[in-house]
Amino acid sequence: MRRINGSSGMPLLQRGADPNVKDSYGFALTQAIRSGYAELATEMLGRGADPNVKDSYGFALTQAIRSGYAKLATEMLGRGADPRVKDSYGSALI
Repeated sequence: MRRINGSSGMPLLQRGADPNVKDSYGFALTQAIRSGYAELATEMLGRGADPNVKDSYGFALTQAIRSGYAKLATEMLGRGADPRVKDSYGSALI
């Protein structure tokens, strides 16, 4: 998954790639967010990515907020992301 970027990830999704795939680096959704591909992350959500995934960097929603992706975070909340999740320090978003 590490090699997928915004331009190569979109065609893979359009051909039916699983948006919930996970490898040793985390979930596709969280990797897209951390790598700066908010548009790809939004497309993943539209294709069924779980907005509540968590990897070693934290929850996808937390990562989106910390990365400054307000529109993506709003989309995630609209698709069922839990705003009450806590980070590894026990701090909640709200």
